[in-house]
Amino acid sequence: MSKDDWPSFEILDQETFPDDRVTRKYFDLYLASNGFFALESDNGPLLGYVKITDLKDGTGFMSRIAVAKAQQRQGLGSKLMEYCLQWFRTRNIRQVDLNTQDFNKSAQRLYEKFGFNRIGTMWHYFFSFKVLHSTSTRYRIQILQPKEIDLISQLFPETMGLSRLQLWLERDDLDIYTLKNRKGNIVGACRFTPSFPGCNPFELKRLDGLDDFVAGLRPLIPKEFDYIRLTFTNNPKLASTLEKRRCKLHHRLYWMRLRLEG
Repeated sequence: MSKDDWPSFEILDQETFPDDRVTRKYFDLYLASNGFFALESDNGPLLGYVKITDLKDGTGFMSRIAVAKAQQRQGLGSKLMEYCLQWFRTRNIRQVDLNTQDFNKSAQRLYEKFGFNRIGTMWHYFFSFKVLHSTSTRYRIQILQPKEIDLISQLFPETMGLSRLQLWLERDDLDIYTLKNRKGNIVGACRFTPSFPGCNPFELKRLDGLDDFVAGLRPLIPKEFDYIRLTFTNNPKLASTLEKRRCKLHHRLYWMRLRLEG
C-alpha cells in the first residue's frame, strides 16, 4: 500500500466497513508500520487489502481484511489469506488471531477453511454518560507505572500481553490506565484513546468498579463526546450489565485463532 492508494482505499473501506472506517490519520499510521498490503489488478483499481501485525513475540494479528463487493466470490479472499499466512510464516509466527463480526458467516467460513477456530467473544459498546451511576471512593484510576508492566501482562495475558503493551507504550496517541482498589491492588486496566474516544481492550475483574473506572476516564475525553466506547473480551457479565443499562451495542465479534505449523 502507498500514499497514492488513499482515494481508492477510502472508497473500498467505506464500502466494506461502513461503521468502522479507517481515517486518513490511521491510514498513514498503517503505512508507517509493517504489514499493510493492497490487492490490485494490473493497472486496475484496488480490489482488496489487508492489515496484519507482527506482535514480536511469536504471535500475529489480522486486524482488517477486505475485498471489494463487486469482486467477491472469486477467490480473492483466499489469495489474501494465503499471502498473509505466508508473511507470518517467514517471520516465524506460530499463532495468529483475528476478530470477525458474529453475523458475517461468509468471513467465518473463509477463516475456518484456513484452520481458524473460535476461542472467544468480543463486545463493543457505547457507554453514554447519561447512564453513569453514582461513583464511590472504592476505586481510582492511575496511568500505568513502569513497574506494573509485567504485572498487567500476567493479569491479562490474552489482551494485554507484554509485547502488545510495549508496542502501545511507544505510541503518543493513547495511554494505558489501571483501576485500583483502596489497597492498591489492580482490578482493571485499559488501553485508552481520547480521540476514539474509548478503551480497547477494557479489562475489569470487579463489576462494581465499572462506574468509578468510567468516571475516572471521563475528564480525559474531549467535551464534544457524551459517551465512551468500551471494547472487551470474554466478559459476558459486563455485557449483560451494559445491556440492562440500555447501552448501544456497536458490534459483537468472534475471536478466532490459528496455530501455524512451520
